[in-house]
Amino acid sequence: AELWLIVINLRLKLSLALTVTSRPSRTLRLPVSPSRGVIPSN
Repeated sequence: AELWLIVINLRLKLSLALTVTSRPSRTLRLPVSPSRGVIPSN
């Protein structure tokens, strides 16, 4: 069960890193334009 949790943690970290590196403009745009509302990260 512990190994399963570790794999899930690694997958989440990888997906987060991929989204941040592939779309840096979206993460930078979030605090700049709050008038648009919440932008889906996916």
